[in-house]
Amino acid sequence: SMGNADTRSAGLALDLPIATSIKGRLALQRSYNNGFRENVYLNSDHTNERQESLARLKLHWIPDSRVSLQTTVMVVELDNGYDSWAPDNNGYTSYADKPGRDSQMLTAGSLKGTLELSPELELLGIASLSRSESEHSYDSDWGNEDFWADEPYGFDPEVEGWQYDFFDRILRDRRTISQEIRLSHEDQAVKLVAGLYHKELLENDDAVGYLFGGDESALNSEFLLRNASTYGQIEYTTPFKLIFSSNFRLGIRSTDYSDDLGTRFDIKDRLLGGRVSLLYPISQRQRIFTSLARGFKAGGINQHPRIREEHRPFDPEYITNIELGYRSADVDGYLSIVGFHAQRQAQQVSISSQQDPGDPNSFTYYIGNAAGGELSGLELEFRRNLLPGLSTDLTIALLQAHTTAYDFEIGEGEFVTLGDRAPAYAPEYAYRLAVAYRSDAALSGSISLEGKDAFYYSDSHSERSGAYVLLNGNVDYEFSKTLSLSIWANNLLDQRYGVRGFFFGLEPPDYTPRLYESYGDPRHLGLTVRYLF
Repeated sequence: SMGNADTRSAGLALDLPIATSIKGRLALQRSYNNGFRENVYLNSDHTNERQESLARLKLHWIPDSRVSLQTTVMVVELDNGYDSWAPDNNGYTSYADKPGRDSQMLTAGSLKGTLELSPELELLGIASLSRSESEHSYDSDWGNEDFWADEPYGFDPEVEGWQYDFFDRILRDRRTISQEIRLSHEDQAVKLVAGLYHKELLENDDAVGYLFGGDESALNSEFLLRNASTYGQIEYTTPFKLIFSSNFRLGIRSTDYSDDLGTRFDIKDRLLGGRVSLLYPISQRQRIFTSLARGFKAGGINQHPRIREEHRPFDPEYITNIELGYRSADVDGYLSIVGFHAQRQAQQVSISSQQDPGDPNSFTYYIGNAAGGELSGLELEFRRNLLPGLSTDLTIALLQAHTTAYDFEIGEGEFVTLGDRAPAYAPEYAYRLAVAYRSDAALSGSISLEGKDAFYYSDSHSERSGAYVLLNGNVDYEFSKTLSLSIWANNLLDQRYGVRGFFFGLEPPDYTPRLYESYGDPRHLGLTVRYLF
């Protein structure tokens, strides 16, 4: 593939018939683009670059009809720059003198084995391990000495007594190992599953720079997470075709945290979730269904050293969801309509607080628990063949979400009320409308509109993104059964749309809080060639 913004990528997938009972597949992929940013201070267009590589090998061995072994080994390298913010919110020009990195090296492997104990009973085992080494670094002031010295800022380090020049870097080394064993039974009326799962994650963080609003210049910390759970599921088809299904998951999640500042935390959460559902096939191509489910998100630890002890841990969040849906499919199309309503308990929110009323540097973001919230929505998926060769796809998601008002402490005996509105990143609508055409010859193509409503950037302030609509398209041509060409365009109208936002004081001399946004990719054009050997 090739395109603007120095886009180029190459990929190879190779099927490997090693032996009669052994099959393999090797996949290699490498891609690059410059990240759509121009750093005018460094005279560079690749400080926000995206350079990603993948190598993956899969092997499948079937020594006999009762035994199957599958293994996967993969290496992923994400060597990306990070320079996507600017004090003047201009969109695609930056001024950083020390742009950062957003990189990761991942090595991972898994082994999956199945053993058929009888025609109705199967034993499954899965083991996996991985290691991820990552860097997230950035120019904290988003500028340079000349930029801040110019008008309208006029920052003079000789007058202020300090340089306005900050850089943060966090190195993470994460090692994960997991094991799972599962026993399943299936006959004409009943499907049963029971299993055990264990996961252990060790993460070491090494951070340097202007950390936590200047409270620290270095922090070494360690997380040790252990997750042990058991689960089960039953599915029963009644004589009246009604299908009943129920499952549960019971687990214990422990988190041990320590750092070189003397902080120690050991927390343990007992987590229980499950689901009950009913499905009725109206006909061979239509069905209706309903379910009641309870899910959870584990608690954790806030790392900031100046957060008060009682605010360091945060509790698990639970969500109870009920849904009702209808699905139908035939040779000419597909229709799915699902409505849902959910209640959130101890909702996890990202909030900000000045923990020490005498120290403005103790202002920080951290995760806390609100009283709760609720959300209701409707999801529609529709596909239809309109004419021979012409089809349309429509996806619509509607959402009404609300977080209950909650109080949190910003200083000794001082509280502020937040919530009583939609949570962050919860747009009221999102949609995609596409029309595709394929001729009797080798020509095909599609055009699509993708839209999303405005949403809050954070739970701790009221700044919002803007609503946006993107136009995408592609034209494909098959020269033969082995060779094809695709010309594609994303964000064809070159819309500028916000995807993330911060609200704080950055600009001297007054450091007045304002909204700073990072934007999605501008117009992206290219072509892709595929060849089948």
